[in-house]
Amino acid sequence: MNGSAAPQIPLLGNPGPAIAGARLVIAAVLGLYVLTYSAPPGYDVPAMTRAAAIVVVAALIVTSGIQLRARAGTQRRLGFVVIDAVAVLGLVVLYAFDPSKYLFFMTSGVVIEAALLLGLSGATFTWAALSCGYFLKETVASAVLGVPTEPVAGILRVLVLLGITLVVGSLVEAVRATKAFAGEREETERLRALDETKNAFLAAVSHDLKNPLTTILGFAATLEARLDKLPREQSLEFLRQITRSGRKLERMLDDLLDMDRIDRGIIQPNLMRGDIAALVRGIVQDIDLGGQSVTIHADEVRAEVDPAKLERIVENLIRNAIKYAPSEREIDVRVAGHGGGFLLAVEDRGPGIPDDLKEKVFEPFERAPGANGMATGSGIGLSLVSRFTELHGGRAWVEDRPGGGASFRVYLPGRAPAVPS
Repeated sequence: MNGSAAPQIPLLGNPGPAIAGARLVIAAVLGLYVLTYSAPPGYDVPAMTRAAAIVVVAALIVTSGIQLRARAGTQRRLGFVVIDAVAVLGLVVLYAFDPSKYLFFMTSGVVIEAALLLGLSGATFTWAALSCGYFLKETVASAVLGVPTEPVAGILRVLVLLGITLVVGSLVEAVRATKAFAGEREETERLRALDETKNAFLAAVSHDLKNPLTTILGFAATLEARLDKLPREQSLEFLRQITRSGRKLERMLDDLLDMDRIDRGIIQPNLMRGDIAALVRGIVQDIDLGGQSVTIHADEVRAEVDPAKLERIVENLIRNAIKYAPSEREIDVRVAGHGGGFLLAVEDRGPGIPDDLKEKVFEPFERAPGANGMATGSGIGLSLVSRFTELHGGRAWVEDRPGGGASFRVYLPGRAPAVPS
């Protein structure tokens, strides 16, 4: 077997502990057998046989304890099978003077163990080694000790053991093949989901990146070609458009980078106690509303939040509302104390969110249809709202606004989230 061979898939995960427990039971039975053994009439127990057998049983008990704590590495599994095969053959040889063949049937336990730990090929190899050892023992017992042998019966025993090996080994391989197929199917589904996410990302982001880039390039080219001929006010307006488009690109890139940082677990909230109503008013004041009317209804609430993350939450919720709300209808922002923390709600008077999308809109690249029935935006903003909220130990959701529209809500507990143990 070369180093590039695929690793064995253990049956039902790691069967080692269960097999170790079974070995402990078998070792206990063997210990009782050794301690209470009496030779058949006409046969004498050779000196030191019982002591040597007790040593073999003790070795089984010790290795079973080691196996309970061992990982399911292929080399360790092989080592335990070799130890058991040697121990069984050792006991069979120690009691070679006894014409009864009870101890031979212990070999069936070793091939079953080999099948569970190593598969069909390992079980077959173990059967071959045990069979050779058994026939060698029979030959020595007959020639040296004068123990009568039954060649035909011995061959039948070995064939029965082969049948057990093939049946158990084949069942184990069938289970492993089923598990491998299920694993490959799960991996295929995972790759398909990744491909769909990639396609959604490219479709959403490429359009949103192209629009501000087109604006920047168009106005910049006009200024380059006609700067000396344009009125000053028109030139300044072009520059303002370039600035707005550049900031839009910056926000999109910040969103993408933040999503990546959150996925990698390198963003943590920097909590500070503050006046939430004042923070929200300041955030709204700094947002380019594009002429949209926003009304703030805020109770006086003090709580622990990360101001920068709260800014991203409020900004994304308001930009989402602007995107979907008719320009002539105002947007409401509400802040109220709740349960030791506070509830933030951003309400629009747009088409609302269908029930089947109320959870999905917080997933990356998921977008709800606008007033014209077409999905707009990149599908990143609300996902960041949800993730920044979770960093605070809170949650985000959306409800229907009474009278029409959507009410996006965020609850923040206003204190440091519990660290999982």
